[in-house]
This record gives sequence, C-alpha cells and structure tokens, in this order.
Amino acid sequence: MRKTETVTISGEILSYAEGLVARGEYRDVGSAIEGELLKARARRSGKISPFQNELRGRLMIQPDQWDAMGVSSEPFFGDDPALARMIEDRS
Repeated sequence: MRKTETVTISGEILSYAEGLVARGEYRDVGSAIEGELLKARARRSGKISPFQNELRGRLMIQPDQWDAMGVSSEPFFGDDPALARMIEDRS
C-alpha cells in the first residue's frame, strides 16, 4: 500500500524539479522530487560509491580544466541518467 501526502513546493525547489522534467530526467514534478529524495537517501546511506561522488565533482569542472577519462556511462552509473547525460554532453 502506498501512502500519499500533499506537500507545497515553491520557488527554487519547484524550478529545479521543473528543470529536471524539462531535461527529460523525470516524467513529472512529483517523480522528480521523489527521485531526488531517493538519490539523497542513497548518498546518505553510503549506497553511492566514492567513485561516483568523485566523478560528480569532477564533472562540475569546465572541460578545458581537466583531462577527460574516456569512460562510457553504462558500466559505472547504471540507472543514474544525470551522470550518464553529463558524460555524453562532454564527449
């Protein structure tokens, strides 16, 4: 059984969720918020590998400031479309 609750989201958080939907990462704002909360919970519980955390940080650096690693997204990121897309965009 799934329990639902109505929550009011506005401002910066709503804009962020709408941006995730616009980029095709989620089908709707509710899914975006739920998905991002699940990712945050996984990070806090240690289910995100140190490699993924390091790569996420490095992908925030401009391409001309680091040497690309030349890895494909599939073996390393599984179901994390945001990281996979970031790598594809830098290719």
